[in-house]
Amino acid sequence: MKIVSLLLISSIVAFAQLRVPSGVGCTGIRSLNGGNSVSPDIAPARTNDQKVTQFVSRLSLSEMRSWTSADGKVIDAKLIAFEDLRVEWVNGSPIKQPEPPKYPTVVKDGSVRLFLNQKPVILPLTRLSNEDQKFVEKIRHQHASKP
Repeated sequence: MKIVSLLLISSIVAFAQLRVPSGVGCTGIRSLNGGNSVSPDIAPARTNDQKVTQFVSRLSLSEMRSWTSADGKVIDAKLIAFEDLRVEWVNGSPIKQPEPPKYPTVVKDGSVRLFLNQKPVILPLTRLSNEDQKFVEKIRHQHASKP
């Protein structure tokens, strides 16, 4: 058991040393943690304790409504665009609000995106009732680019 432990420690110590250039035309051994001694801890020291928070906003294209599937099942959801607005905020810096797309994508590859139970869900348009397909087409026409 002692031999296995020593082999494990020596392999960790050997891994923590790398041969990197220490000057022009010279090579030397440096540890990855920036110090002069070699230790099994090879993670770099944290120099910056900035907290980054990511916000995701979804573009709602309709109010909460009942959607009926082609086979008669009913769900309550919102129609949302395929584009999400993402913002990364570093603690202490001003938040830069992204611009929403001028023409959001309502239907993509024959599917729609609904916000159901606090999650985005992609459904084929053909799985919705004819009435709901007409509603989606109306919303799509409202948000289409004008020539």
